[in-house]
Amino acid sequence: MPRRALLIGSAVDGLKGVGNDLDIMESLLTDRRFEIRRHEREDATRDAILAAYRRLIDDTSADDPVVVYYSGHGAVALAPPATAAGMAQPPPYQFIVSYDFESSSEDDFRGITAFELSILLADLTERSRNVTVILDCCYAARMSRDPDLVPRALRRPYRADIEAHLLRRGISQRLRELPNVVSNPHSVRLVACGPRESSFEYPSGSGRSVGVFTESLDLAMKEAQGVPVTWATLVRRARSRVQLISPNQRPEAEGESGRLPFTVEVPDTAGVLPVTVQNGRTVLLGGRIVDVEVGDVYAVLPAGAALAEPGLAVATATVRTVTATTATVDLAYLHGATSLPVDAEAHPVRRSTPLRPVEILGTGPDADRVRAAVSAATHVRPATGDDTDPLASVDVTAGTVELRDRAGPLTPPASLDDDVLLATVRDLNRLARAATVEALESGGGATALDASSFEVECGRVVGGRPEPIPASGTTLFAGERLYVRLRNRDPRRLYFFLFDLGVSRAITLITSADPSGIGLDRDEEWVVGGSPDGDGLVGQELFWPERFTGGVPRSESLIVIVTDRRQELRALEQEGLQGRQRGDASPLENLITQIADGGTRELRADQGSGVRYAVRQFEFLLHPQAAPADEAASFLLDELPDRSLRIMPPPPATPPPGAVTVRLTELISSRAPVPGEAGLRVDAIVLTAPPGPAGGARVHRAVTAWARASDQVSFDPVPLYDGPVREHLDIAIWVSRDRAGAPSLAEMLAQQPAAPGPEDDPPGPPAIGAVSDTAAVVDRCDRLLADAVEDRVALYRAAMLAADGFGAGRHPAQGLLRSGDLSFTYQIDQAVPGQG
Repeated sequence: MPRRALLIGSAVDGLKGVGNDLDIMESLLTDRRFEIRRHEREDATRDAILAAYRRLIDDTSADDPVVVYYSGHGAVALAPPATAAGMAQPPPYQFIVSYDFESSSEDDFRGITAFELSILLADLTERSRNVTVILDCCYAARMSRDPDLVPRALRRPYRADIEAHLLRRGISQRLRELPNVVSNPHSVRLVACGPRESSFEYPSGSGRSVGVFTESLDLAMKEAQGVPVTWATLVRRARSRVQLISPNQRPEAEGESGRLPFTVEVPDTAGVLPVTVQNGRTVLLGGRIVDVEVGDVYAVLPAGAALAEPGLAVATATVRTVTATTATVDLAYLHGATSLPVDAEAHPVRRSTPLRPVEILGTGPDADRVRAAVSAATHVRPATGDDTDPLASVDVTAGTVELRDRAGPLTPPASLDDDVLLATVRDLNRLARAATVEALESGGGATALDASSFEVECGRVVGGRPEPIPASGTTLFAGERLYVRLRNRDPRRLYFFLFDLGVSRAITLITSADPSGIGLDRDEEWVVGGSPDGDGLVGQELFWPERFTGGVPRSESLIVIVTDRRQELRALEQEGLQGRQRGDASPLENLITQIADGGTRELRADQGSGVRYAVRQFEFLLHPQAAPADEAASFLLDELPDRSLRIMPPPPATPPPGAVTVRLTELISSRAPVPGEAGLRVDAIVLTAPPGPAGGARVHRAVTAWARASDQVSFDPVPLYDGPVREHLDIAIWVSRDRAGAPSLAEMLAQQPAAPGPEDDPPGPPAIGAVSDTAAVVDRCDRLLADAVEDRVALYRAAMLAADGFGAGRHPAQGLLRSGDLSFTYQIDQAVPGQG
């Protein structure tokens, strides 16, 4: 049976790891006898990708294994803003960025929309149901805590009339004909992150840049070589590694994820492992890749037998040692059996706590003492040669110990004594417990709670208004306030639990007012962070623990557990308790107790009749500094990059310009003026950081230009800025009807009190001060213009970063930026410093 793989890589806009990703996937799939069709650079244009996908469809027959892989940027296209009264704003459209994307024009969009990809996938699964799609890209550019992590999405919003594009290409009609346009039920889709989240590439240990998800999936599949594990298990394994590197990136397996890789086969039972004898030892074919731990107990049965059938077990098997793919067991024969049946299978009956690996750095008696203490811990163990990504490390040097993770120090160095050793083990258990909670997934099968039966929304409270955030990737700041909205859509009463996994990895039950679950009836809502009178939002304040004084953002999570029965889940809050599991506890309660206490938990054959539950997570990076000021001014065309990119700007791949010129090259108003109406004026301000280490946004130029009223008002090119540029280049443009005698924007600013100097800035990273200062200047200009001129329209707002070469080039690259009856373009060119 032919096996074919279409590998697509689009290395544009500074990405360095795309070619390496294709090398990884080509090696992985060649070893599995796939014919490779590789498309990159000039072979990855829009037309080339679509043609290659069509050839793949034409060449595919029933049940042929097929892989479609993409590495590169994703993006979201925003439509021009709706200006007519009652006119709905079109939704944003997701697309992947082809190699020739920069040649897009108003009438020729060169990206490939998610809808077009859905049509191609539908046509492919008509030929074969054995299709796997792997996407290492994202649609939201946000920075991680690690500046070496580069987001795989365009950093600035892209505007295009995608609805017109879909009509021109005949795609709209096809979409109406497809029964499953959003989710193809006949394929497996492995995605690097959620639709509103960020995925990253990074310089790996080998020194080459790669996609974090691609590398982690490759390692998981190599680890599972020869072991029959599902796509869901492989992605769960890959996710564990991804989140050690990029905590707020969450890969997912969608569609038929219960299949074995590159087949349509779905295993009959979950957790059942083959039993064999190797070199005189009884071995389970499945190790850490399928979450086997030392101390796990299995019932050994003949092939095809059910665990619930009494008397069929021939032995119990207790796990003694574990590797990535195998587990050695001790057998205790039952019912007179003396040997294993052919094709024996091991069914889990008791699970041990997953022990997270910890790297012990150092030699000598002190290091041995730490290693012994970690070996006796309830949630961690010393790392072995098989562990490529330990949870944390303990550096034992000159009689001191220091706890570190990938982001940096977790505790200051301390002299090793009994108390410090106990605290170190306690902190490691806390880290492991939090990691296990973050990996908690919704119930499956008989314990699954329908995702449509409830709603969970989390976001910032800004001026008393909700501002929702995505499930991961947002950067928040100490002092900001969050709300969580919980709503039941099910006819039954549902119960909601909200846990916080703080920066210190302590676990707190936020909904402690009802510790056995906030009960909500159908259409009832509960808001965590609502005002006491029930009207409006106040939010709950985020804080930075005193023990973490460094300036590196760290991961924090909110975990929502929804159940259809009251549950006792407070054990997660309790640290070090040795309470025993209740005999009448549900499987979920036993799981939560095990996460809290360690040890083992029983797996009952009838546990499918237990509580139904679902888990929702919101992961974000918490910055220790106070948040930068939000701009009050609202612009029709807002092309500001995500706040995290401005606070933690990515490093430029090549040296950026030291000076630029900015010109408004064209601005047209197509609205016929009313007789006697005043002419138009355009006001703009351009801001950048001053020389030196002070930061801030104090170098600026304000410009005002006028045009007389006519049937179609058009401005000649307007110089906006000519001078040095550093760290950022912010632009704001207003258009208004001129008022006789109104001063220019520069004259109005000159009459204002001087802006604060660097010595007046609050302490913190310069980028935060720059964003706050910029917001203050833009808001001041907006207020001044509102008072001085008529019909002021805040038209356009953008910020260019050094990583983008400060936006050198034409904006937009083709066509015009449009908002209602206003159309314009502007140009940024490199200049020679000192000659402006």
